[in-house]
Amino acid sequence: MNFRSSIQLGEKVRLIFNPFYLKINKVISTVKNYGMPEKFKGTILERWGNYWKNLYIDYKEVTIETIKDCKSHPIRTSIYSTGSTYYLYKHNPDEDSFREHLLENAIKLMQVGETIRNEISVQHVEILEKYYNEGL
Repeated sequence: MNFRSSIQLGEKVRLIFNPFYLKINKVISTVKNYGMPEKFKGTILERWGNYWKNLYIDYKEVTIETIKDCKSHPIRTSIYSTGSTYYLYKHNPDEDSFREHLLENAIKLMQVGETIRNEISVQHVEILEKYYNEGL
């Protein structure tokens, strides 16, 4: 891949993500310009809206601070990232452990009386077994 094709690839990626970027900016501007109509002032709807607005602001601040910390401490960030990746790699279940846990839970489900057994749980286990047997 040469320099020119990498620039074109960057433009393609920008074009692909542009609609998402525009939607995110629209949401951000909506939250910033949030205003409750007069008929809802002092009601539970206003408190509910303020709760979600403050929650958004908190998460936004945490994200910005995390990015700043990652940029200011790149070695610590790389150590944490490497350690987290290694941990997730070692604890990622494989197909055999999934099958083992599925069978254990199916046996536990069969030990519950049929009249009080949760029908949704039974259907979920049956669907998983069906998909496993079909190779999906």
